[in-house]
Amino acid sequence: MSVLGDIVRMAYSRDGFFALYNAVTHTITFNNNGGDTEADPASIDVEYGSTIEAMPAEPKKEGHTFVEWNSDSNGEGEPLTLNSIITFDVTVYAIWQEIPTHIVEFDVAEGEGSIHATIDGETISDGQLIYEGSEIVFTATPEEGYQISEWTLNEEVIDGYTESTYTVENLSENIDITVGFELATHIVKNRSKGVVLFPNPASNYLFIEADKRIVEVELYNINGQAVVQKKIDNSNGRLKVANYAQGVYLLIINFESNSITKRVNIKN
Repeated sequence: MSVLGDIVRMAYSRDGFFALYNAVTHTITFNNNGGDTEADPASIDVEYGSTIEAMPAEPKKEGHTFVEWNSDSNGEGEPLTLNSIITFDVTVYAIWQEIPTHIVEFDVAEGEGSIHATIDGETISDGQLIYEGSEIVFTATPEEGYQISEWTLNEEVIDGYTESTYTVENLSENIDITVGFELATHIVKNRSKGVVLFPNPASNYLFIEADKRIVEVELYNINGQAVVQKKIDNSNGRLKVANYAQGVYLLIINFESNSITKRVNIKN
């Protein structure tokens, strides 16, 4: 049992030693010692020679955990506990321990889509330092016509996991999260047709997949007016159609040796 206060004066009688003290009240003042909030309550009155009945609500400090109340601001004095005997007015100080931080990186490994991360609903950035013990939710969003193929954690594939979110429940080290996207299953099955357009109708992007190199594509409205011409130089590409009027269009796909025309529906 620790004692915070003066040594109790002892007296002697025929029946033995006994303590002499005045029945007075002393105040314990709780100093947040650089914290962002105060203890609640910030002070407590205790009768001389008694112990504290309950600790106040602990203060908070960004990036730190509360350790204890101590009679020295550096933590080298007497700690205040529920067993401490109070014999004079005393100020005790919050002792803090810094929370370690870790680097959190995340990115799209392949395919078309995006990934973002949140802590308690607040967005964090790729490469940000995050406090140890945090819970981080990663959310992957495939583009139209794509699906999630895999997640990796620190370059290790998370076997069989293709859900749209992945959660790190208790951050304890630097982490690197990636997500991969692949063509949706029904698109892959239709590739044998030579050229596949998806989605169709399209509202944001129109994806073009072919079994050979596409030189360029040309989009015309139903009146034959050119809307856009875009070089592809690949076997797949995409057109942003979000800003075009709703309706039926004709897409000319030019290869090195021939061209084909496809009907496209744009729906906003």
